[in-house]
Amino acid sequence: MTYYQKHKEERLTYQKEYGKKYRETHPQEDYIKHLEKRREKSRLKNQEKRKTLLWLLGGKCVRCGETDFRCLQLDHVNGGGHQEFLKLRNRVNYVNYQFDQIQSGSIKYQILCANCNWKKKYENKEHYKGKY
Repeated sequence: MTYYQKHKEERLTYQKEYGKKYRETHPQEDYIKHLEKRREKSRLKNQEKRKTLLWLLGGKCVRCGETDFRCLQLDHVNGGGHQEFLKLRNRVNYVNYQFDQIQSGSIKYQILCANCNWKKKYENKEHYKGKY
């Protein structure tokens, strides 16, 4: 029997007491402020990465020429974006993968405005195929 198994109850009691003391000396408001700062920093970093991606691909819709970054979207030229996303499993890995691909000169991405992107999806039958 290991030390941890022998002293399980003592360790749990110690952990509970330590947690109680920690929460008394470290107010929840400080932690919430810290989380808000981290979220804001992450949001700004992601926004800059998105603008860089758009700039690397020309900064405008390849179909209509729209330049407002709020409505521009990264599109897979030959479709298959959902399968690529599923393969990489989470958004952070996916965005970093796309960023690396575009920086290395990949031609499988293009910029479309939201309207042109949806038109392309319907024209190529890439839209949702399940039951509505």
